[in-house]
Amino acid sequence: GIDLNSHWRDREIVIDGADADWGEGRYILENVPISIGVMNDVDHLYLTMVTGDHDLQMLIAMRGLELWLDPKGAKRQVFGLRLPGAIRPNEHGEMPFGDIASTWDGSARRRGPGRGMRTMDPRRLQALFDSMTDSRIRVLDSPEDEGWETSAGVADAIQVKLTYAQGRLVYEARLPLQYLGDPTYTIAATSKTRVGVGLKIPNFMPSELQN
Repeated sequence: GIDLNSHWRDREIVIDGADADWGEGRYILENVPISIGVMNDVDHLYLTMVTGDHDLQMLIAMRGLELWLDPKGAKRQVFGLRLPGAIRPNEHGEMPFGDIASTWDGSARRRGPGRGMRTMDPRRLQALFDSMTDSRIRVLDSPEDEGWETSAGVADAIQVKLTYAQGRLVYEARLPLQYLGDPTYTIAATSKTRVGVGLKIPNFMPSELQN
């Protein structure tokens, strides 16, 4: 796990998939090709994740992305939000539609300077991410839970946005510090509070991003 200090929100954070309002309030991770930022105020926790890595973007497009929260500061997956992937295999494990399938070689791994995934047209990749963020998210209370669907709009307690532009994928989310749904939780907005937060690609195998 990685310990990150949440910055007290000192500016307006709009969950629009544009990370310009985060400024320098982000951390670049060493072992994963992403940068991540966390802020909070008295009512909400804000998170952003940015990656320019094409392989990681393709995995997210295929499998989706989950955000997990442990209100007690450990690594338990207590409250989760899932954006379903936009590309789904058929019952034989094959990717549908030839032009989409041709971008993914499921048996390939990086060989020397080569990559395990072929390059997808940026316009098609953007359309896939647009379809993901336009779909209804699922609220989960365990990794095995299929959850229940909810919207994630500007007026909702939960806000999520995913955008892709100029090779950068930006994920933003806002979660309430007090949630009265299922599962119920309350997080105190103090300097001593520890909260467990994790981003997860469902069914991700580390070998798929080997160098």
